Amino acid sequence: MTTMWFVVLLLVVVGDGVVHTDVSVDCDSNYMVVVMWAERRHGTGDPYLLLLGNCLPVQPSTGKVGRMEAIFSAQLDDCNFRRTITESQVIYSNELSYMAEAGDTPTIYPVECVYERVKDWTPPLYVPAWNASGYGDLLFHVAIMNADFSGPAQSSTFHLGSLIPIWAAVDQQTHLPLLLLLDECVATTSPGLDPSGPVYPIITNRGCLLDSKVGRSRFLPRVKTSELQLYLQAFKFALDQDVYIHCKLLVWDPQSLDEGKKTCDFSKDKGRWELLDDPSQSSLCSCCDSHCKYRKTRGVELGLLRDAVLGPLVIQGRQDVEHDANPLTAQQLEIGKKMALSGWVCLVTGASRGIGRGIALQLSEAGATVYITGRQEKTLQETAVEVKERGGGCVPVICDSSKEDDIKGLFERIRLEQKGRLDILVNNAYSGVQEIFDNMGKKFWETDPSIWDSINNTGLRGHYFCSVYAARLMVAQGRGLIVVISSMGGLKYIFNVPYGVGKAACDRLAADTAVELKGRGVASVSLWPGAVKTELVTQLIVEREAQPGVDPRFKEVFSSGETTEMSGKCIVELAKDKNLMSLTGKVLMTCDLARRYGIQDVDGRSVTDYTSLSFLISQVPYLSWLSAITPSFLRVPRFVLTLSGGRF
Repeated sequence: MTTMWFVVLLLVVVGDGVVHTDVSVDCDSNYMVVVMWAERRHGTGDPYLLLLGNCLPVQPSTGKVGRMEAIFSAQLDDCNFRRTITESQVIYSNELSYMAEAGDTPTIYPVECVYERVKDWTPPLYVPAWNASGYGDLLFHVAIMNADFSGPAQSSTFHLGSLIPIWAAVDQQTHLPLLLLLDECVATTSPGLDPSGPVYPIITNRGCLLDSKVGRSRFLPRVKTSELQLYLQAFKFALDQDVYIHCKLLVWDPQSLDEGKKTCDFSKDKGRWELLDDPSQSSLCSCCDSHCKYRKTRGVELGLLRDAVLGPLVIQGRQDVEHDANPLTAQQLEIGKKMALSGWVCLVTGASRGIGRGIALQLSEAGATVYITGRQEKTLQETAVEVKERGGGCVPVICDSSKEDDIKGLFERIRLEQKGRLDILVNNAYSGVQEIFDNMGKKFWETDPSIWDSINNTGLRGHYFCSVYAARLMVAQGRGLIVVISSMGGLKYIFNVPYGVGKAACDRLAADTAVELKGRGVASVSLWPGAVKTELVTQLIVEREAQPGVDPRFKEVFSSGETTEMSGKCIVELAKDKNLMSLTGKVLMTCDLARRYGIQDVDGRSVTDYTSLSFLISQVPYLSWLSAITPSFLRVPRFVLTLSGGRF
């Protein structure tokens, strides 16, 4: 190992004064780090406002006026240091932060210790066991095993997509036979559960092996009721960093299973969730796709539920294809590179198909854990499978966004599984496309008034309810992004009255929630995709002759429209934007964001700019030929897009 020493000299201009900051970092060979910080500023400061990760300084002091000093001394496995392992190095990284006043954006100084990686070095396994009390002494075990479970694993490093053998057991001592259950398991990047840290769900909903539905993870048949064996597919979460698996182990009466005490995985052959211990009672697992209700049991009160931590593990993004039965594709290897949203928790409503599906795919490729909702299990499952094939994290949940109970249960599940964390909500659910085309050409007084509910209950109303529940989580954590998928129909007449009124209200929803979220660290925006060639649009417009009442230009516009993933690319860039709060409350178009971030659609095409003069000219009969010679940078104000006599 080599010792790293470096000094960071910073000159920061703040307000009406100049701040001179010296930061030195000393990393020694015993994996200790000493950080010394000194600052001379105009006015006074408080060294207790300085943090190294989550640690306070051990020697803070205030000297002469304007002079502050602080010293940190810590082990590299403390203070939320992150460990990244490459082929030749072991890197420990953290941030030194100073917040001058409440509500200010903290000043961040990176702290990093780099060591040479010894050949064949892997992190040691951390396999603790606990003594539990209740009905006598119980000894719990959890361990990573070799492939046939005949002994402990020799390495804690696994390749993305490979299978991790996990064994859990309870030593029953003098007890009658007990059934061991894995109530919940999540992966994190720290040995302690940090409510603000990234979380990857593995077993949720009281015993449902989530990854078995979209991956190769599965429980093995029991050898003993007091043991569980599990193959967990190595997932795309915190690649090349330390990963810890936190589980809640529960022992219970083998004859008293219910929705709150079960072991379930998904049988792809049968297309259903199955109960490991008695397939004839698999109906107990039917709640795995929604929210499993349970009541507090005497066993929990008596201490039969115990926490266990397994790790650190390292999941690498590359593998030797000669030694893996399921080698990663080139696309998956590309995904395994740096992910901007690694550890983030996102929710996309209405993600079974169309724009929602495309958004979910892009968020997952960026490293996020994405909860997706839909009403039809088949299409929802298809989306989840595709996300998994790309290497992303996905939690499919059957949810009808027109029903408040479904929405409430969805957010309660996220709160429990993610320890209250939610970073992004995308309000996309919508159910009115078919009704719009079935009534195309009719005036509003000629249609059944119930079309309003068909179009706006799942959309506008559902968006509001989701925003309420999401804001409760985001405000509590002090950050978040709410995106409402709207359209230009909120500005000008396109299809019918309920559609336009609903989309205008969606824009207003984003604007008004932004007002009330001001100062909370939560941004709210409305996003207008362009003409998107979704599956339903292809069926109803592109592949069909124009129906009465349908603008014949629709077919041309949608045929060359955006892919369903372009909106997702825009949302990923928004989430990464350090100046995101400057956009809160605004209506954003995908073409605006493509220009702002310099991105193209996933098929390599540039995004059509509907505010460009050349596009508008192309839509005018007898003048369309002029669009070819009109500079693309010329744009018109949005009010020009309204109908004559309209107001903006």
